[in-house]
Amino acid sequence: MAADQIIVLGDDGSIVEVGTHEVLLAAGGNYAAFWNQRHRASGWRLVAG
Repeated sequence: MAADQIIVLGDDGSIVEVGTHEVLLAAGGNYAAFWNQRHRASGWRLVAG
């Protein structure tokens, strides 16, 4: 991740998390949940059936 700092916003627009990629993953909050879901879905393929 090439960002110096990542800011995570809540549903109401408030700042809920701030930190580097590594810090936010270790914290296990909203950013970590998003990142883990994105990572798990990275190999998915849609197949017409």
